[in-house]
Amino acid sequence: MFFIKALIVIMTPSIALALPVLKGKQSLDNIRFISQDGKFTYYQRRSGKLQLSTNYSNKEVLEGQKHTQYFIHSSPARNKLLIEQDNAFHREMGVNKVNKIHLVDFGGHESKLLAEGISPRLHRDDSYISIFYPKEKLIGVREVKDSKDKVLIELLNPLNPSFVPKVLMPTPNDVIYTDINKEGHQAFLIHAVLDKKMKTLYKAVYPGSKLEGCIVGEDLIVGEFPQVANMSGSRIVKIPLFNNENYLKTDIIYQAQNSDIGNMVCNDNKVFFIKTMAHNKKINLKETEVASINLKTKEVTVLSDLEYVTQIISMDGMILAPLRGKYYIVKGKRNIVNDALKKDKSK
Repeated sequence: MFFIKALIVIMTPSIALALPVLKGKQSLDNIRFISQDGKFTYYQRRSGKLQLSTNYSNKEVLEGQKHTQYFIHSSPARNKLLIEQDNAFHREMGVNKVNKIHLVDFGGHESKLLAEGISPRLHRDDSYISIFYPKEKLIGVREVKDSKDKVLIELLNPLNPSFVPKVLMPTPNDVIYTDINKEGHQAFLIHAVLDKKMKTLYKAVYPGSKLEGCIVGEDLIVGEFPQVANMSGSRIVKIPLFNNENYLKTDIIYQAQNSDIGNMVCNDNKVFFIKTMAHNKKINLKETEVASINLKTKEVTVLSDLEYVTQIISMDGMILAPLRGKYYIVKGKRNIVNDALKKDKSK
């Protein structure tokens, strides 16, 4: 049971906002990562190469097969980057498919192959790395300096073969992750590295709900978003990670009857997510916008007027909303085009 304080959600009046559009000298379809100041960008070529453009020069980072896709993962620490290399993006779609995971310095081009897995993440000021191995249903955790995983956590998940856990590290000795039980409930669990004990931090109210999370200060912020319409609605909860016996002390900072998409991102003491504004149940069509919640005041603000937002991306402190081939800047500099972005004329 959770002891939850009553909450009145404050909604800021929504005004049509004309969000600026991200522009670059490279095609946006090819850009994999761009720094917030526009001084360097990583982009991929059809030939299968990943390149770094900075200071009017281009450097090769990785080379793969033709049409190889690259996905770059960063953190607020801005010390390292993780590169996920998918050599068979258009050919293989299996649930146990793995990609090559590489490590580079932030803004660097010299890479180090770490492992083959998916969903790599940086933790603890980029000093720790987690990787998921779908075939074995294992989460591996290691320090950046190590060549092998020091911690392996096996998922229970008897139901969903395509499930990919969320992984967080509040301390070097604690790993927080999501799992699914036999009834279909997702939960956030905390694994103590030293004694290998596990406790439940938060369990979804209804089966089929998707859990997302992030750490802000000493709190775990959990978003629960139904994947199908049900009576639970959506909620975002704050859970203190310290001085909170059995993690019973929780605080709802947002709840709504509609089934929000979620896609939660934490940035500057705010939670950004995709909110359902209206839902036509006859044709199952949702009107969705980017919204934010101030964690101190619990004030909810609608930030976009795009009608059909389905995804938000966090990239080096920026919050982007891709829609119909454009990337709208929800948070970040309005113009980050920089002369350091040299146009690549090769195909």
